[in-house]
Amino acid sequence: MENLVDKELFSQIEEHLKCSEQNWLMGAGISFDAKLPLMYPLTDKVKKDLEGQHEQLYNDIIVPLIEELPTECHIEHVLSHIGDYAALAERTKEKK
Repeated sequence: MENLVDKELFSQIEEHLKCSEQNWLMGAGISFDAKLPLMYPLTDKVKKDLEGQHEQLYNDIIVPLIEELPTECHIEHVLSHIGDYAALAERTKEKK
């Protein structure tokens, strides 16, 4: 009987996963169990990698960009800031 319940449960889950109208809500830290770094360690790793592999780009662009942000910022803040600059550049280019 338990095996039938497991098969039925698996079948229902499979049907839900096939649905084209679905949303996934995952909480902060879900990547931690997958051994992916959380925001601040990821930020430190990206900064270190950029500095090591593209020192001039890091010093000319990344450092001044990060200095515009609060000291407690992480990678999402930096990317949002870059996105803001990209939007401003696009509007300027299109004279909007």
